[in-house]
Amino acid sequence: TALAGPAVSAAPAAPTEATPAAVLRRWEASKRTGADLARATGIDEAMLSRFRSGKKPLSPEKLARLAVELDR
Repeated sequence: TALAGPAVSAAPAAPTEATPAAVLRRWEASKRTGADLARATGIDEAMLSRFRSGKKPLSPEKLARLAVELDR
């Protein structure tokens, strides 16, 4: 229950800048690896790699999850 509070308060911030371009810019600025973000978000590392290279988009849910993690 203690974890539900911060997750709920962080969620509204994500949709404002959860565009693919904005998320990619934040990822570049964060210097975090795909493996690190995969562990933190539960998104497959290969899927993150395809997103980063522009080969395949992420679903809105996964994009929002990635945005929230990059905001931490």
